[in-house]
Amino acid sequence: MFRVVLLNTLALALAGCATVEANSKMFERQRPVTDLERMAILEHIRNSFFDPYSIRDAEISNAVPTVELATSATKLRVCVKANAKNRMGGYAGRKTTMFFLDTSGRVADVASEGDDTNWRFLALTCESSQLHYSLFSEAEHIAEKR
Repeated sequence: MFRVVLLNTLALALAGCATVEANSKMFERQRPVTDLERMAILEHIRNSFFDPYSIRDAEISNAVPTVELATSATKLRVCVKANAKNRMGGYAGRKTTMFFLDTSGRVADVASEGDDTNWRFLALTCESSQLHYSLFSEAEHIAEKR
């Protein structure tokens, strides 16, 4: 019994090291978001946020390339942190949304804080100190861009 527990603990420790190394390599390849990618994210925000015109305190991360194991397709992850009004008309605090962009720069999928069970894993990317953020003033002035 002791051997089984010891082997499982050792396996978990080694898996954790591999994950940390893989994440470090992933963040080494981050790059600033292009204008086309910013516009795709803004369009998605405009069409999906409850009150996109109330956004404030917005930041956008660099794009982080990832390869999906199932399809071998490369996608970009981009995180946006913003405070916007909810359905009750009040500001709910800064929430994080992760956008998955395909190779053409279009939004392929979205994960938001608390939306699904995979968010905890995805949040490791958005909350990492290795990920660089910059102001996303276009999101704060989305009404002016129409």
